[in-house]
Amino acid sequence: MLKNNRKKREFPTWDSFVIEEFKRDPEFLRLALKRRLKEYAATGDDFFLRETLKQAAAAKGITNLAKETGLSRQYLYEMLSEKGNPTIKVFSLVLKAFGYRMVFKPI
Repeated sequence: MLKNNRKKREFPTWDSFVIEEFKRDPEFLRLALKRRLKEYAATGDDFFLRETLKQAAAAKGITNLAKETGLSRQYLYEMLSEKGNPTIKVFSLVLKAFGYRMVFKPI
């Protein structure tokens, strides 16, 4: 009986798929962040913004993001977790690393 030496093909998780797309297409990453920021501004719900930022951080490399922002890797992981509660300054640093800045305007 012959052994099947071929590796079993597994489907990627949604996160891994999105992360690879962000790596491959920086414009897709930019548009995804733009949309999530717009949704957050309209609803105040940060779930999808936080998820997109986690995926973006993974695509950029958490070590690279830490170097660029001056924040520790551990702090970035904590900040992007469900229980994270970043300060405005930290959130601003992370957004800047992705080419965005915080702007406040009257509602």
